[in-house]
Order: sequence, then structure tokens, then C-alpha cells
Amino acid sequence: MAGRDFLDWFSFLRTPIDAKRSQAWLQEGLDLSEQEDYEAAIKAFSDSIIAHRRNEQAYYNRAVALNLLGRPGEAIADLQKAAGLGHQKSREFLAHRNIMWSRVAIIGEIFVLPRLPAWVTVAGVLIVLFFAMGWFRSRPQYALSRLTDAVETRNRIRFEEHLDLDAFCESLIDEVFTGYLESSLEDESGSGFEALGALFGLKLAESMKPALQATVKTSLLGSVRAGSLLALLAQDSQTVLSEMLGMSVMDLARDYHLLPDYFKGLGDVQQEGERALIPLRFSHPLLETDLDFKLDLRKVSDNWRVVGVVDLAHYMTEVKRLRKARVAEANEQIKGHILALVEIGEIKRAEVGRQYWRDDPKFLKFEFALKNLAADTVRKVGFHLRLPAAAGAGAYSLSVASMAPGEEKSVVRRLDYSGYDHWHREARKAEVSDFRLDPFILIRSVAGVADTLRPLRSWREYEKAFGKGELLD
Repeated sequence: MAGRDFLDWFSFLRTPIDAKRSQAWLQEGLDLSEQEDYEAAIKAFSDSIIAHRRNEQAYYNRAVALNLLGRPGEAIADLQKAAGLGHQKSREFLAHRNIMWSRVAIIGEIFVLPRLPAWVTVAGVLIVLFFAMGWFRSRPQYALSRLTDAVETRNRIRFEEHLDLDAFCESLIDEVFTGYLESSLEDESGSGFEALGALFGLKLAESMKPALQATVKTSLLGSVRAGSLLALLAQDSQTVLSEMLGMSVMDLARDYHLLPDYFKGLGDVQQEGERALIPLRFSHPLLETDLDFKLDLRKVSDNWRVVGVVDLAHYMTEVKRLRKARVAEANEQIKGHILALVEIGEIKRAEVGRQYWRDDPKFLKFEFALKNLAADTVRKVGFHLRLPAAAGAGAYSLSVASMAPGEEKSVVRRLDYSGYDHWHREARKAEVSDFRLDPFILIRSVAGVADTLRPLRSWREYEKAFGKGELLD
């Protein structure tokens, strides 16, 4: 269905029915009930209902757990909802106790009706529905629902009725580029060149905003003609926007986890007068947290229109920050595992060679002890000689080959001061005690097969390692 596609900024905004997730929570609730942890079971059943409001089994099992905790009133209410959804056991239980239930559902919730004449019940339901629909049409969420329908039915007039294209495109470009550049600056090495390039890119983007906005506008209108923005953007690899970012728009969406699989629904509407902000909530299982940004809507007469996005730049920066933290955590575990296999002594002796025509240092000769603690042969272990004073500005790499189980070695290395970058400038001024050895790879033979331990270099490597089950516990 076209309306479930992503980057169809509108067609995936309805709160999704996630039957698979609902079933998973239901099973967890049943397991907790077997362990007699009824409070936790009720929470799991509630999460199952949130994922799928019409899950009759979740209502029924929550009712059982509530009754076992001595909360019969709440249990009966859940049984009535389950009965209204067609759960046979709930219906039999309620019928046996002369308790009524109804199939009438209004805006996703089950309402229990007392025993009344049929015409009174029907009239009451129609009146409630009339006022409920009038109330709903006056809400900002209705504009999103109409936008969904406009894309799916290829109705450009309705689409532009609820979306201010010019204002939205301008806001979207501002947020995307601010977030993209800010999150890029978060990854910089500290040498200054990348930061300068990012700032130059920001200035260049400023000059190209009209062209970028026109590109986004064309894509949005194309989505209405196609009935789906996803199909359009999948072929959209040579636009001004994708060339500026160095990736397709679809790749950008994937990079920041803006995919239907990660969409969790709408947050609480923040309305003040004729302005409303509607949060779009996303969750990535590897980041273990929910993040959101907001659609900005303004009321014109009796009609709500989407005019922009808010906090998308912050969302993008936060995604990158959380990724960096997850990779750092995994790397600390990997480095800890390497250090459990090899013992590294402190740098205990050093000799500074100097230029023969002046007193400037020419090289540093240092020594440290290394011992193989593993029960297997270490084919190679590599280190970075780092300087905290020059953090992020590179390091001197060295490696040691072939160590039998239990073998100790005295490793002597020479660091030439021939470079003129930031790291070498700091190294010339540093004391021996300022240096530290940081392991970056270990290859050992396990039953004749090479086993490599190496810190992850990117989020992509983290995702691959997670998918293969290779992350260390």
C-alpha cells in the first residue's frame, strides 16, 4: 500500500497497527503471568494493546492478571472490550454474570453501553459520531490524515490545501542541512580541515537554497502524481540535493533511521492558539531509545496546514551522537578483550636522538614488555602510540608478530619526528610518560583458524557485527 511508504512524509503518519510487535508483547505477558509476576504482565499486555488496539487476547489476559491482583472492576472493563472484539470466553463469562457488552467502537476505543432500547442506542451513537467527527476535523491530526489520502488518491488540490509547499520546503532544507553539517562536525578529528570544509559546505548550501527548495517541491508534487514518494525517491539519485549531500535522499533517510520499520507513531500534540506541533516518534533497536522531531502546523480559517519541520536538525545530531556512543561502548569491550589476552608493560626506557646540527629532537626510541596470556598463538597484535594532548590527530602505529602461548617479548621501536603535522609537533614536546599504547588489532590462531579482534571503525561495521552476532557481551 502506497500509504505505508517512507519519506512519504504524510502517508505513514497514522498510528500503525503493528501486529507482530503486539503478538511479541502478548507472549511476554503470558510468560510473566506463568512466573506470577502480574504487575509486569499487565504492563506487557498494555504494550500489546498499544501496538494493536483490537487485540482481543491482550484485553482478555490483562483482565485475568488484574483479577488475580484483586482489581475486579478494571478486569470487567477489559473483559467487556475483549467481548466487543469477538472474544468468545469473555462473552460467555459476562453472559453468565448478566453483564452487558457492545461491539460499538468510536475512534479506536471500545465503549460499553447499558441495556437500552435499540432506537435510543442507535440515535445516541449517531449523535456521538457526529460531534466526534466535527471535533476530529477541527484537530491538527485531521490535516495529516487528509494529506495521506491526497497522496494515495493523487489529489494535488487536497494535498496543497493541507501543505504549504514553499514554507515546508524552505524549513525542511534548513533543518536537513543544519542537522547534516552539525552531525558531521560531531565526527571531526580535530585537525580543523574537516570543520572548515563543513562550514564552507554550509555557505555553499545557503547560496543554493532556491534550487534545493525547488528540487524538494518537485519531488513532493511528483509523489502526488505517483501516489507514493518512496517510488519516486528510489530513482532520485541525480538531483541537486543528492549531489550536495554526496548521497541519495533515500540513503539520507536510511542513514538517520527515518524508515517505516522505525516509525512508532505520533506523539502528543502541542497546540498553542493557531499553531500546533505534532511529534513523529522513531525508534532504532540498536540505539535503544525513542527520538522525535515535529511537524509544524498553522491554522488558516478552519483549516490546518503543515508549514515546516521543527527539531529535525537536533534529531539528526542526536542519532549521530548515540551511534558514536554505541560504537565507543563496543570498542571498549573489544579492547578489554584484547588486553585480557596480551599484557602490555609500561614504556620503561627511552632515548631521544637529536639533529646533529641543532638541538631539535630527531627520533624517540622506546621499549615496553609484551606477554601472550592466551592459550593460543598470537599471529599479530597491533598498537597505536597515542598522545592525549593530540587527541584525534592521528597516532604512530606499530605491530608485533608471532607470539607463542605464554611467551614474553621486549619490544623496541623508534618513532621518527619527520612529520610536521599536529601529532608530531606535540610528540616533540612530550615526555615519555605522556604516551600510551592503545591496542587496535589482535589476530590469533584458534584450532588453526585465524580469529581477529579489532575495534569497529564505523556504525556500518557495528550494524554488520550485530547482525552476525559478533558483538561481544
